Amino acid sequence: MKTIKMIILVVAEMCLLTGFVTITTASTNILVESDHSYANNFDYIWPAITQPGATQMRLHFTELYLNRANDYLSLNDKNGNELVEYNWADNGKDLWTEWFTGDTIKVRLQTNGKGTAYGFKIDKVEIRTNSGFITVPSTDVTAVGNDTIPVANTAIKIGEGKDPAIYGKNVVWSNNGIHLYDLNISLDNQISLTGLYPAIYGNRIVWLDDIGGLFRLSIYDKSTGATSYITQNVDDSSKPAIYGDKIVWSANYFDGTYNSNVYLYDISTSEQTKIPNGCNPDIYGDRVAYMYYGQDSPEIHIYDITTQTDIKAISGGYPDNPHIYGNNVICSDFYTRLGFIILYDIATGKETAITNDSGYSGDPNNPDCGCDTGFHNEVFGNSVVYAKVTDDCFGKAGVYVYDISTAKSTMIFKAGNNTSTTPDIYDNIVIWGYDDLYNNGTEKLGGDIYVYKLSGSPTDSLSSSSMDIADLDNLSASFYANVTSGTAPLKVLFTSSTTGNPSSYFWVFEPSTSSDWNSKHAVTALHTFRNPGVYTVSLTVTNDNGSATVTRNNYITVS
Repeated sequence: MKTIKMIILVVAEMCLLTGFVTITTASTNILVESDHSYANNFDYIWPAITQPGATQMRLHFTELYLNRANDYLSLNDKNGNELVEYNWADNGKDLWTEWFTGDTIKVRLQTNGKGTAYGFKIDKVEIRTNSGFITVPSTDVTAVGNDTIPVANTAIKIGEGKDPAIYGKNVVWSNNGIHLYDLNISLDNQISLTGLYPAIYGNRIVWLDDIGGLFRLSIYDKSTGATSYITQNVDDSSKPAIYGDKIVWSANYFDGTYNSNVYLYDISTSEQTKIPNGCNPDIYGDRVAYMYYGQDSPEIHIYDITTQTDIKAISGGYPDNPHIYGNNVICSDFYTRLGFIILYDIATGKETAITNDSGYSGDPNNPDCGCDTGFHNEVFGNSVVYAKVTDDCFGKAGVYVYDISTAKSTMIFKAGNNTSTTPDIYDNIVIWGYDDLYNNGTEKLGGDIYVYKLSGSPTDSLSSSSMDIADLDNLSASFYANVTSGTAPLKVLFTSSTTGNPSSYFWVFEPSTSSDWNSKHAVTALHTFRNPGVYTVSLTVTNDNGSATVTRNNYITVS
């Protein structure tokens, strides 16, 4: 006799403001649970877990243990379409599922007669509504010098991890692999199970991989779902930067000169070139900014790829960590503590300190001021974003935006004393996470990832800004996968990047002779390829104006 337990006792972890709200069961109760152990020759669908108003859902397993002999647990949508299937290879404790579109999930367990196991227990459900964000209110006012600057009303949480970067409407970060978050559809897609230091430009994401002590740079193309690799002259210090078809990084540090080698890789030609000696390069157009350790101290240099010429831009103090956008180069002078930020104008050769070097606060208990803004910064157009780590006479710790044209800084997020954020910027959107080593004096791996829109309310639709907007009247079908090859059983998450606001989706993964060869799930679809082979995948989308189909021939290879 089967035992069915389903207690819908929920509490809200966060107040529903305009985005993401988390709903969980009370810790002593469960949502859905099998018998322990479950029966042989068993096939049952539990009553649906439904959250009215949700646009996305995910579930939490306290435990999931299935027998190796072809026992399966599947999650299905309200229409019975399979979202995901688990087998013994997925066994474990404290497991969150991925996010699924919709407000209903049904749990199905199918077993045969060849053995049994513990089964499963689901105790929590999380949902996303509207734009899919958590909003975190702040009403602080911070005094900076003689100016009083209001802190931004809200920051918006989109995930958890570290080292975030942004291009257009796509945000990447690392958290047990590399995540790609689409701000247009509020979707987090994990594109790799390993990796650190992701960088993004257009549809390409590049990051550092450590595969059993062998280092490589991985290049993922969002438009095709394909991944390629750079394996030569890569080590654990190789933090990549990308612009267009070009990737730069440094490797092979030499103690005698205090320099590494700077390498350039052209994706269009697959050619790799050593350019100058130095460290920590960044790239914009055909210019590469990097740190070079001269005879007595570090210097910031700019290398022109086209002319193969090099100039010394900034020297004196201890400059490092350069970033470049157009004619603007910023770096951090680390002569004292966590440094301050210097701006260099390539066109004029002018150098400007845009944050403060050390000063006396007048407080004998906290005599040092300044030199706490060099650790994380970035430049885009006429804006510089940076992290201030400590509360002192120059202001509170948090995320700031400096306007080059007006020479003024504005605090947009208060982080707390001795906390380092990791901001990046694209157009009018700022993102940040938290640094591992400077987090209220504690060391931890990663943290929350936030996004803030500089112009207008941060909770306005982020897709309404001027960048990379899809034409909603023009229906086109496109998609990509998180992996395109592997061994059976191979789970693949497919994500639609379709335009035209489709009302229906139809995915085809395998020939119709397979039992689960298709899916009608919107936006994302997760499919398990159980048998070796090469598979063609297609997606057909439909709206009031008609339909469109895209087919990727021989897209998935299963060995």
